[in-house]
Amino acid sequence: ASGGTLPVRDALALAGTSRPFLALLDDKDRPLFLGRQRRLANPDQRMALIASQRGCTRPGCDQPATRAAVHHVQEWKNGGLTDIDVLALACDADHAQVNDSEHGWITEIITPDTGPPEWVGRVGWKQRGTAEQLLPNPILRQDRTIAARAAANRHQLALETGQARTAQRFRDTFREQLTLDPAHLAEGHRWEHDLHLIPLGEPPDDEPLAA
Repeated sequence: ASGGTLPVRDALALAGTSRPFLALLDDKDRPLFLGRQRRLANPDQRMALIASQRGCTRPGCDQPATRAAVHHVQEWKNGGLTDIDVLALACDADHAQVNDSEHGWITEIITPDTGPPEWVGRVGWKQRGTAEQLLPNPILRQDRTIAARAAANRHQLALETGQARTAQRFRDTFREQLTLDPAHLAEGHRWEHDLHLIPLGEPPDDEPLAA
């Protein structure tokens, strides 16, 4: 308490006569590993889970973090720890499905042997009594790296450029190569106008349109 230092032997001797308490801190001196000393997650742990998991971790659930509670991957009553690497967000409906019944769900940390390799270290769910792998919830996971955002932007630009190129080729063919009577001309204008309604796909090959 005084901020002084002790030899390790003396520190261990003192610890042997006191209530054990271990608190591991992050790089901002915030406690994220509370062990068995506290059942409920603290605000810093919840903020870390929101940043990492975004919402309910059960596969297929899209409930955001604002509608989720902090769940112990290993139930507290079974010796679970209030440590950041074994906590997960779960909405009330899905949290209730984690139980000891015959068809209840269990949560575990995914390992190379129990789930998808790209999700190792994250929370997985499976129904009790099945031989299925642990499944993560990719719905709310967002890759927020600059490189990923840039790649997504480039892909979207390529799609939009491909659509614009298709529309321009249609206009060129329509205006320069075809001779239409007024009725067909109006139909052609309608098709030209509706091109923007075509769903975006992969950019088409630059092949000339047949006249």
